[in-house]
Amino acid sequence: METITNYPLFSLTNRNALVTGATGGLGTAIADALARQGAGVFIGYHTKASVAECLGKELSARYGIVAEPVQLDVNDETSVKQAVDSIIHRGKSIDILVNNAGIPGPMKKMEDISYAEMMETLATDLVGPFLMIKSVVPHMKQQGYGRIINLGSVSGSIGEQGLLAYASAKAGLGGLTKTAAREAVGKEKLDITVNQVNPGYTTAGMMRLVPEKILEKKIAAITLGRLGRPEEVAAAVAFLASREAGYLTGQIIAVNGGVA
Repeated sequence: METITNYPLFSLTNRNALVTGATGGLGTAIADALARQGAGVFIGYHTKASVAECLGKELSARYGIVAEPVQLDVNDETSVKQAVDSIIHRGKSIDILVNNAGIPGPMKKMEDISYAEMMETLATDLVGPFLMIKSVVPHMKQQGYGRIINLGSVSGSIGEQGLLAYASAKAGLGGLTKTAAREAVGKEKLDITVNQVNPGYTTAGMMRLVPEKILEKKIAAITLGRLGRPEEVAAAVAFLASREAGYLTGQIIAVNGGVA
């Protein structure tokens, strides 16, 4: 058996990572953290081509790795398959998959959420990660190695008034993570892990849209008394992406500052 002592601690050198939603605040921090550890990064984006291209050039110049934009729509099975196949056909491996792409969904009371709004949120935040995992795992099984990290949310674990669709999708993601972890290793018990990071309230994403009075209440419920930083969440993702995290699978790790 190959021992981890042959490698620098937490080094991702010679690994390639595909990060969906990499042009957002949290996604960019995750791409940066993986590149900083030496991984090549495929910057998954849906519509922000120029942002993805600029990020790729920035990461390549900063860390001396290869960072390339990859266009895909996580809601579309054909788009996902084409994106994954395009990477493999270029002779590249996908050693790490980070399912970060997501939408906040409708900020409405339950009785006001339409069927279409509910399904759109589930399609992006739950079915999207499923399609990504389904497409990537066969390649990981072939190479005998892989790290998959799903981005959940504190909303999925404690519930969130006004975010029923989003909280439901993120709660369902936990079941996907645990089941995929069992199935991904195959009969051969390959070195493939599937884990989930549940960020709390951070300075990135939809917390910027929350009214000040509500934001104050959210912060008051956090043990550390502040919002999290994207790079703090990204650090947890980078660890789970490492060889050293090989005995962690099917786990949901809360990075939330101690939400009460």
